[in-house]
Amino acid sequence: MAVVTGLDEYQMRLLQGMAQVLTGRGIPLIVHANDPFAPGASSPLLVGLLRHGRPLGVIASATNVDAEERQLVDVVSALGLPFVRVGASVPGTVCVHGDNITGMRALMAHLLDERRARRIVLVRGIPHQMDSMERERVFRDELASRGIPMDERLVVDGGFTHEQSYVVVRDLLGRYRDMDAVVAFNDLSALGAIGALADEGLRVPEDVAVTGFDNDQTALHWPGLTTVDQDLERQGQAAAVALLGFVEGRPPEEDNVVPSRLIIRGSTAPRGMPATRELGDAISMARAAQTQLAAQDAVLGMNRAMSRCHDLDQVVEALASRLARLGVNRCFLATLELEHGPGGAMTRRARLVLAYHHHRVRAFPEATFPPEQLLPDELFHELREGALVLQPLTMIDRELGYVLFEPTRGMATVAEVLRMDLSRTLDGVASTLELTDHAATLERLVAQRTEELESA
Repeated sequence: MAVVTGLDEYQMRLLQGMAQVLTGRGIPLIVHANDPFAPGASSPLLVGLLRHGRPLGVIASATNVDAEERQLVDVVSALGLPFVRVGASVPGTVCVHGDNITGMRALMAHLLDERRARRIVLVRGIPHQMDSMERERVFRDELASRGIPMDERLVVDGGFTHEQSYVVVRDLLGRYRDMDAVVAFNDLSALGAIGALADEGLRVPEDVAVTGFDNDQTALHWPGLTTVDQDLERQGQAAAVALLGFVEGRPPEEDNVVPSRLIIRGSTAPRGMPATRELGDAISMARAAQTQLAAQDAVLGMNRAMSRCHDLDQVVEALASRLARLGVNRCFLATLELEHGPGGAMTRRARLVLAYHHHRVRAFPEATFPPEQLLPDELFHELREGALVLQPLTMIDRELGYVLFEPTRGMATVAEVLRMDLSRTLDGVASTLELTDHAATLERLVAQRTEELESA
């Protein structure tokens, strides 16, 4: 199984590479997607799945919080499971990562030697994350090797997100505008910086050059984003091959580095030169925009449908009617509930409420089952086919259930909508039921007390 934080394009491209290797060998892939906006301890569902699901091994990408990563390592180590980490380099652990050093050196040479940038804003990623630390080290080394002083006032933390990067760069521009370039440690952060620059009246690339890292779909922006392609699909493939080496008794090398390459686009074009002169760039950007608009339309449809749901049946109907539009071929929705177990102790059980398979809602058993089993016995064969993403559905500290679905290309936006809309709607339905039950209880107590007073 794989453990990832969120399901953005970075993670989806890694998973595509893993699935190509594993499903090609007839090995199913279960992907547990942590909630990137609620970091902390690993979810009970993940821990239960690791302990009772008997996976062949675990591939994990870097987490947003160091403590969460340590807990995962502790659980996997205690169970003796083969373990491969992506986007990390830890002694004693099999790791796969892109060549940050070569990629960042090429990017900095382009900015410093070709574009002659000197006052560069640095938008860092996540403090403990290896990619962020390596890229920053190269950034500083390349400045120092050319005798260019580093201005610490121009260093901000973007957290690898569009929103945070926009906020910190916009705040910086309110205090300091003497800059000629922005180096962001991923493409989402770069786009956040471009938005902040535009809102402050600065043009890219005429006034400020901007670079990213990853070469994901968001890089097809206008102007096109200069970035580093670290071949995420190949990293996913390498991680899967390393895991199979464990399983087949061929211990893999500890450090597996995948080459990266610089891709120069319009966001660093020299002053006076058009941002892009290539018809191919314009066509690619138009296609990317069409894909994003289609996904956005499907997402809005899901939002509207979920906002009108008042009970679980309506939630299931709304979800099932829109899965085809969202591009989902297989989807299973389960809720969590407490039942009296042996000796009267309360135990957590799962109940399947939707089984969707290629445009059809399938019949399924109504009995509850252990959550770490994921599906009832009658549908267990679904877990042995291809790849399925597992997203826990939570609201603050309340576990509501989980959704299992088959990932496809372009699913990054859809995955986040499924998690957020289902969590919010199921929480609303549960709260309504609790209020209804509470009101009914109060009504019974009032009636009982009235009867007692009348008979006194």
